[in-house]
Amino acid sequence: MRGLITAIQTLTILPMPLRGNARFAAALPYFSLVGALLGGLVMLGMKAVSAGGLYSYMIAGAVGLTLSVLLNRGLHQDGLADVVDALGSGPDRARRLAVMKDPHIGSFGVLALIVIGLLKFAAFTTLAVSHLPAAMILAFVNARYLQVQLAFTLPYARSEGGTAHDFVADARLIHLLVAGAVALALGLVASGWAGAALFLVVVLLGMFLAQWMRRAFGGVTGDLLGFGSEIAETLQLLVIAQASIM
Repeated sequence: MRGLITAIQTLTILPMPLRGNARFAAALPYFSLVGALLGGLVMLGMKAVSAGGLYSYMIAGAVGLTLSVLLNRGLHQDGLADVVDALGSGPDRARRLAVMKDPHIGSFGVLALIVIGLLKFAAFTTLAVSHLPAAMILAFVNARYLQVQLAFTLPYARSEGGTAHDFVADARLIHLLVAGAVALALGLVASGWAGAALFLVVVLLGMFLAQWMRRAFGGVTGDLLGFGSEIAETLQLLVIAQASIM
C-alpha cells in the first residue's frame, strides 16, 4: 500500500501518517483511485452547503471550485498557468521549457486560470442544482488516469530531469493498465455505459494531448501533466453538468 500512500502524498494535500514508496512510479496505478477520493471529498463538501435555493447552489459551486484547488495544493492549476505562459512565449521549444520553469506567473497564465475557474464554477453550480450526480466523481478519476497515460506514452521533455522525471521515466504498461481498469470500473459503477464512454473519450483526449505535447515540447513534464489533468477535468465536468440537466 506504500504506492497508494505515495499517490495520495503526490496528488493531494491530505496528511499521511506513513511513508510512501521511494519509487515514485509505484504510485501511478493508484492515481485513478486517488481521483475518486478527491472527487468524493469535493462532492461531500458541496452536499454540506447545497440545502436548496439559488444562492445555496452558487455557494456549493464556489465550495466545489475551492476544494478542487485546495485539495491538490493548486498543483494542477500551477501547471496550467505555466504551460499557457510557455505557449505565449513563442514557437521555440527551448524557450517554452524555460518559461515553464520560471516560478513567476504571466498574464497568459492568469487569464487561463480565470477562464478555467469560471467554467468550473458554472459546472459545479449546475451539478449542485442537479443534486450532485455520482458521475461528477468520474471527472476527477479520469483526469488522474490521463496523467498516467501521458507519463507512459511520452518521454520526459527536459534532459536535466525535473520533479516529475521519475514518474515518467519509470512508468510501465502495467501501471497504465491498472489505472485504466480502475477508472473504467468506476465509470461503469457510477454511470453504466455512459461512464465507460466518458472514459474512452478521455483516452482519446490523452492520445491527442500526447501527440501535441511531443510536437510542442518534445515530451512531458510535471507542468504538462498538471495541464492535461486540469483540461480533462474541466471538460468532463462541463459535459457531466450538461448531461445532468437534459
